[in-house]
Amino acid sequence: MFNSLLLLHGLPVIDSVEDLSKLIRVRIETLERIIRYSDKFYVKYQLPKKTIGYRTIRVPSRQLKGIQSWILRNILDHLCAHPASKGFDKGLSIKNNAQPHIGATHLVKLDMENFFGTVTASQIYTIFRSIGYSSNIASKLTSLCSCDGFLPQGSPASPKLANLVCHRLDGRIQGYISKSGLNYTRYADDITISGFSSRKVYLASLVAKKVIESEQFSVNTSKTFFVGPNRRKKVTGLIVGTSKVGIGRNEYRNMRLSLYRLLWGKQSDYKYIIGKLNWIKDVDQDSFRRLKSLIERLLENQNNLEFTNELMRYKKT
Repeated sequence: MFNSLLLLHGLPVIDSVEDLSKLIRVRIETLERIIRYSDKFYVKYQLPKKTIGYRTIRVPSRQLKGIQSWILRNILDHLCAHPASKGFDKGLSIKNNAQPHIGATHLVKLDMENFFGTVTASQIYTIFRSIGYSSNIASKLTSLCSCDGFLPQGSPASPKLANLVCHRLDGRIQGYISKSGLNYTRYADDITISGFSSRKVYLASLVAKKVIESEQFSVNTSKTFFVGPNRRKKVTGLIVGTSKVGIGRNEYRNMRLSLYRLLWGKQSDYKYIIGKLNWIKDVDQDSFRRLKSLIERLLENQNNLEFTNELMRYKKT
């Protein structure tokens, strides 16, 4: 029965630790040791938050990270998160998260506090069990994907597992939202609700808060923001307008200034700028085309610069 369910999902059949060992090509003795002492295969450190406090990052060892990556590619990536979840899935980006809110006059943003650290090993186990793995294998996979009884921020498998755990949360909020004619998206711990009625958006935010708390998560009230008409609406780093989403005027101007400074020799971090250009190309084609045109004009007057070849490739894009 369980094997049939796994095959139906296109998932690898794993009946024993020996099976898993062969699939991931790790010696069974090594794999059993990692499963038994998985918490010891992380490096833990504190990362300062943008506001107050610290975020605990748990980075798995190279070997454990390789195993988690295998689980992500071969098991988790075959499972579907809720359609309202727009982050950490193939083909999805912050642009997909912002687009549903185009044209909305009112918007509310909520932040789920300690997102990964709230997902328990028990919830991870339930995911593996529900797709057809035996209790023994589900327990082993849970050990490989959890740390100190929770989902570790730093594991490649954690974002997808968190999205899968939030499937019911997303469904409950979406169920209310759709009846109210509003829009709802979630990108990891960032929740956005928008519409054309301030009252409906506000009431929806209260419902969302209750759902979040009933699903054992919590809302960071200091990061809850309401945005009304005639105010700039920013969703996961992108500006949402009346007809499109983009990087916004401020970001565009900063990028222009960076390009000028780069080619005047007053800024040397061209790798950062190349990375930023690639990001703009993905999320805002209009701004990218304008910046590309600027690059072409600036390069006409430049010679013997180490970063010229890097920028030249944008003339061919």
